Amino acid sequence: MNETERKKMVAALQESEDRYRDLIEHSRDLICTHDLEGNILSVNKGAAKALGYEPHQLIGFNIRNGLAPKYQDQFTDYLQQIRENGRADGFMAIKTPGGADLVWEYHNTLRTEGVPRPIVRGMAHDVTERLAMEKALKQSEGKYRQLVEIMNEGLGVVNSAGVLTYMNASLYRLLGYSPEELVGKSALFLFDPENKENFRQQMAARKKGETKPYEITFTRKDGKKVQAFMSPQILKDKDGRFLGSFALVTDITAIKKSEVEREKLQAQLRMAQKMEALGTLAGGIAHDFNNILAAIVGYLDLATENLLPGQSTLKGYLDQVSQAARRAVDLVKQILVFSRQKEQAARPFKLEPLIKETIKLLRASLPVTIEIRHDLQADFDLVLGDPVQIHQIVMNLCTNAAQAMEEKGGRLEINLRAHSCSAETTPLPHLLPPGEYLLLTVADTGIGIPPEVRERIFDPFFTTKAPGQGTGLGLAVVHGIVERMGGAITVSSEPGQGTSFSVFLPRVAGEKEAEDGRPPEKAALQSGSGRILFVDDEPVLVAAAQRLLALSGYRVTGFSRPLEALDYIRKAPEETDLVITDLTMPQLTGLDLIRKLREIAPDLPVILATGYLDPAIAEKAKALGVEAFLNKPVDRTCWTATIARALAGRRT
Repeated sequence: MNETERKKMVAALQESEDRYRDLIEHSRDLICTHDLEGNILSVNKGAAKALGYEPHQLIGFNIRNGLAPKYQDQFTDYLQQIRENGRADGFMAIKTPGGADLVWEYHNTLRTEGVPRPIVRGMAHDVTERLAMEKALKQSEGKYRQLVEIMNEGLGVVNSAGVLTYMNASLYRLLGYSPEELVGKSALFLFDPENKENFRQQMAARKKGETKPYEITFTRKDGKKVQAFMSPQILKDKDGRFLGSFALVTDITAIKKSEVEREKLQAQLRMAQKMEALGTLAGGIAHDFNNILAAIVGYLDLATENLLPGQSTLKGYLDQVSQAARRAVDLVKQILVFSRQKEQAARPFKLEPLIKETIKLLRASLPVTIEIRHDLQADFDLVLGDPVQIHQIVMNLCTNAAQAMEEKGGRLEINLRAHSCSAETTPLPHLLPPGEYLLLTVADTGIGIPPEVRERIFDPFFTTKAPGQGTGLGLAVVHGIVERMGGAITVSSEPGQGTSFSVFLPRVAGEKEAEDGRPPEKAALQSGSGRILFVDDEPVLVAAAQRLLALSGYRVTGFSRPLEALDYIRKAPEETDLVITDLTMPQLTGLDLIRKLREIAPDLPVILATGYLDPAIAEKAKALGVEAFLNKPVDRTCWTATIARALAGRRT
């Protein structure tokens, strides 16, 4: 070998060494050496930065001092294992300068030959994300494993790298593999080359937060093709980091061959889209309907104000109209709660009047062959919850009972009484802690429930009804509401002997129901003085407000066009003490009007009145300095009280 060739070989070796050194230095895996006391001798740059340090800061640093407390006690055992066995494998949590714990899986070996003194060479991989995902899965696994394992659809879970971490029994059956053959492997193992790229694209989309359903073809263990419909969802940790995803897998191999079945799926999709659109539609309905109700309530107040002495009969008629209007307001609230799946704030209320109201509705809808009996003995007891949801519980249980008696008729009994549970007498020791409860019982003399069905009646989507007659969500929803209220529900039934549901709801201390946001009917009207600008795109509401507020001493200028109202303020801002505006209007929305008003009169108090107020809009309005919010319809008492507070704040 001549000198030139030798130099080339030396250069090639140097280049190779530099390349591998660079790979090691920039690897996020921890590659280091330490002595038998745990003092670090060397560490690669990439891992040091991942831990939040520079490499020179770690040289000479004792590993024990950087460990989380739990692992510091185990470090002595680790060193002993190295000395005795020459190697050690396991996990350690290293604290970063920011206080976070990063968990590393290590594989370390002892080297004694060719070195001045024994050293430990180690390699570790950051498994914090993996362990966090495993922990999250374990926490939810116990609660949902039984439901997941018996469901007909397949369910698969992959981590952020696309590695399978869990599959339910249905998916194993669908694919023909055992758990040992799949868990821990990349999900790409299940796809043909043409479908591998499809899966990679879907995983990339999930990391970006996209979870669109899609179709894909699996290859079974026996080589057969399975066409499946995937409905993915994203798994994240508490900080919003992507941990992986899970997907419901529906076998559509047969459906692909049948246009009839495909039409069924399309019909289900259309129904889901309709339900999604219902939330948006409900907001518009609430706004328009509440504008109508606002006019009714406003002119009712005016009519009542102009009653002559002795017109008690006419006053009675007006009171009935007022009660009907209030019922309509509550109905709109129920539509919004149901369609938007929005939880109402819990408040104390009496259960007995609500049940009586529900029974009235039932009498009008049930056949005469079903006799309704009730015994309600809890006049003064309160529960904490949402009256709309309690109404849903009673209606659901009574409707199910009626359906059990629709062929032969029978008797429906609804009972309510106070009930004390001690540690010895509680019927559900694991679910119902000792305490004071209201016990609602709904019993029927219908066909009863077989034992095999009774065990599953609270399972979501389980139903014995024919297709198109029910979704199987009713009792599951009832069960969920009762649990959220801190109560419990039991069922007792035998075939041919009827059924009895018992609902235990915690009683709350106190003698007074929470107000619903409106002033009491007998609250005193407040009089005042001031110049009010009233803006609403409904002229009838503007006229009603002008008359009502004038009765309380206010001078009201009204506009049904927001641009005209803006011109009025622009010409003489000092002539207005308070602005009341609607939210949804042509030309300018209420928020846009308020923004422009702030440019002219920054300190002018504003009240926002609307038929439906989205929480996001409310936050924007607060940021613009809105003094108060009023949900239409608003009676005169509420108007005057709110106006008085807003004006008092300005004068102060």
